[in-house]
Amino acid sequence: MNALSIAVDPSGNAYVAGSATTPAGGPSGNTFLDKIASDGSVIVFSRVLPAGVLAIAADSMGNVTVGGYASASAFPPTSTFGQSALVARISADGSTILWSVQLGSTVTISGQTGYSQVQSLALDSSGNVYLTGVAPVPVPTVPGALQPTFTNPFFNNAFFAELSSDGTKLLAATNLSGHNGATLNGVVLDPSGNPWITGNTSSADFPGLTNPSSSSLDFALERLFKPGDGLHQVSCPLKTAVSAHANRRARNCAAPPGATSPENRSVKRLWASSGCG
Repeated sequence: MNALSIAVDPSGNAYVAGSATTPAGGPSGNTFLDKIASDGSVIVFSRVLPAGVLAIAADSMGNVTVGGYASASAFPPTSTFGQSALVARISADGSTILWSVQLGSTVTISGQTGYSQVQSLALDSSGNVYLTGVAPVPVPTVPGALQPTFTNPFFNNAFFAELSSDGTKLLAATNLSGHNGATLNGVVLDPSGNPWITGNTSSADFPGLTNPSSSSLDFALERLFKPGDGLHQVSCPLKTAVSAHANRRARNCAAPPGATSPENRSVKRLWASSGCG
């Protein structure tokens, strides 16, 4: 068994997702999702998902949102904005998949197939989902996207998106890559609802990067901010972009000072030392 992600809801219940040889009696290669009571005394539910789950978040109602990858045939989507990357919301008792979305892109080049996957996600107070992922080729975007497309022969290209709380609308979507690709491994929201993202890139032409210290930028922390048009489109330039020392890859994103999100506080010092404070 291999636990890959964890989240805690406001009541203190824990949600754990991961892989196992035969998870919860299911077929090999699927993902288990367990909800554990706040006192650790009982497993509230345990179910198998026909998907790979890399990110998880729980809302105030106890519903759990997962992100990762899946085929449409194994995990049929209720809404489609692309291919192979998955976001799904599951009811608090684990009995119902409330909705599922496919987004991202898939391509085969010289016999090698590249797929998309969601690598991190966060929820706002309305239940909208903010996510980062990786894709082999440009993903579908919304009008006014910061980076509608890019030219890059590699498979490691990042994207950012926002989904409505019911999974029916793609509120924001933009590619975020450069000539040498990029990955985005974390996202959190500040008190104003602006998403902060973090990851790594070796692309000096990564969008909005204002402080490229060398040709190898192993850490990038950026703030995306939304215009006040009600659509939450990522159509403005990046407000802040920084780089840190080589050979230092950021795996998660820490909330800026004042943010209520508790995720990944251990990386907060990176934000504090980045010049953004």
